[in-house]
Amino acid sequence: MTLNEIQWMCELFKTKNMSKAVENLYISQPALSQCLRRIEEQLGFKLFERSNKGLVPTKKGELFYEAGLKITNIYQEFLAQTSRLDREELRSLKIGLPPYLSMKSSMSLLKRLHSAFPDISFSVCESYTDDMKNMLLRNQIQLMVTTEPAQIKGAVSYPFGKTIPVVIYLRENSPVAQYAYTKNGEQYLDPIYLDQEPISITRSGQASRAVAEAVFKECGITPHILQETRHVNTLYYYACEGIASAVGPYAFSSKEMPQLKNRVYQIPETYRCSKIRPKIYILPEVDRLLPCQMMDIIKDCLMYDGEQ
Repeated sequence: MTLNEIQWMCELFKTKNMSKAVENLYISQPALSQCLRRIEEQLGFKLFERSNKGLVPTKKGELFYEAGLKITNIYQEFLAQTSRLDREELRSLKIGLPPYLSMKSSMSLLKRLHSAFPDISFSVCESYTDDMKNMLLRNQIQLMVTTEPAQIKGAVSYPFGKTIPVVIYLRENSPVAQYAYTKNGEQYLDPIYLDQEPISITRSGQASRAVAEAVFKECGITPHILQETRHVNTLYYYACEGIASAVGPYAFSSKEMPQLKNRVYQIPETYRCSKIRPKIYILPEVDRLLPCQMMDIIKDCLMYDGEQ
């Protein structure tokens, strides 16, 4: 088996879903199915059991996954080391962060990176997702973080941290509340009932706007947009004041607002957009130079609670 095949299998173990894996890998489903079949034949045992709930790793499959991760990590570190021998070492790294993460994490991030790599110059650029994408592709920043659902072509991506629920912030006294239900102690509401609701939304170019648009597109409704804002916090205040409802990531700042406790509704997991995963995007030429320790520090400092 090749290194690419091992990487494919690692992605399949991460997602436990053939369709999601091929979407992330940009390959066809037959190619991944054939690869899985070929590797299982070579090993002489199954990596997954097939069930109605999807792919379930076997015990031997879990051991394969652990070994596969070690192999790919070692190989990436090897590439980084050899690249530094053949070309100029990484001397600076400019990191693009959305406003919320910049405010929350940039100081600790810069301190830890400067301490671990004193010969490299680090800086943070605070901006919204669309602006960061343009800056990344122009090499004005070399790394960025976002929760936008779409892939950024021409960049290497690394999902990290826990998935973040996408929720509905339902306005006070909304008649839509009658369609809500409780499951496992959480309030749920199907976003399809928002078709007649006044909606507040963040402006184009922000990842939270892309998340909301993905939800509306998936449930097939055209929202009645009452207000556009640059600040996610405004969405929460509008919901609390009974002005407009909103859809967005369950941001850390909203947890600090007690008045939102009964305004937050989970989106049913039958929707593909019910959860999102933060991602780090890096220019390929920089990715080859990045030591594993540096990426570990970045992921640890930017452990995502929400997004602005």
